Amino acid sequence: MGLPTSGAISFADLRSEYSDGGSTSLSEFYRGGSKVRNNYGNNSGIPTSGTIDMADFYNTYKEGTTLQKLEDFRAVKNSGAIWVSLEGSPGGQLMTSDDSGANNPNSRYQTSDVCPNNTTRSSQHTSSLWTTVIGVAAVPYSSAATRSSPLSISGSVSYSLVYNSTSNTNTVCCAIQANVPHNTIGNVSHTFTRNAGNRWAGGMCIVMPGKWSYNRVGTKSNSQTLASGEILLYARERGGDGYSQTRYTSSASNTTCTHRYGWWYNTGSVGIATNGNSSSQNFSLTGEAPNGAWVFTESG
Repeated sequence: MGLPTSGAISFADLRSEYSDGGSTSLSEFYRGGSKVRNNYGNNSGIPTSGTIDMADFYNTYKEGTTLQKLEDFRAVKNSGAIWVSLEGSPGGQLMTSDDSGANNPNSRYQTSDVCPNNTTRSSQHTSSLWTTVIGVAAVPYSSAATRSSPLSISGSVSYSLVYNSTSNTNTVCCAIQANVPHNTIGNVSHTFTRNAGNRWAGGMCIVMPGKWSYNRVGTKSNSQTLASGEILLYARERGGDGYSQTRYTSSASNTTCTHRYGWWYNTGSVGIATNGNSSSQNFSLTGEAPNGAWVFTESG
């Protein structure tokens, strides 16, 4: 909910906002400690040492809003939040633009591919004590299959698989949640099953601030309407060599429209769209309709 922007703030207010059971000293709330983290929310005005006052906590919070979390995601969507699979297993590439593709047979002759996300995130800003890692993939020859552990986070971080599903036997989407800020986790990876032929397959591994959960199937049509704070994952694969794409775009500000396409004796795309506005927004389809479309909402 956040602390007030003016007026009196009590120790009870601090303990309630920061889930603390019994602190009685402001020195326990220095920024950079276990209660008030660095690169978190709008708490840059809270000192790390020295003089500290209740007024330093005006308008600060422990858990941000969904739109604040999407703002954090947009800030790093082309500098570490999204990786895509490349030739070689394991192999991956940072998405540095919202629209890219390659004539590239990812992990040909392999029965699976690993898409890593090996970004150093410690300097990234976050507004949530939760992290969600989402994987989406498109594979040839109707070979999409759920795996028991499709996503992972390195180190000792505990996480839970909260979604794991295929659509039309050639696309897959999965998600895990961890109760830690996204700028504290290490490497993550998305492993997906694929046919072992000499054909393209594409995967995406996305790190999202917040606690995101599957909500419903997307419409798989020429347009998608996303309510405030919703995100869409989508994927497409079909036979036929040559360039094609499936991409949802919006002219509205505060949206994300990122996709990766490829081909090698078949063709396809994977992508994500987000609505960081306070009202619903329409996203228009460029290219071919997806085989799989999944809408997620946030509940941190």
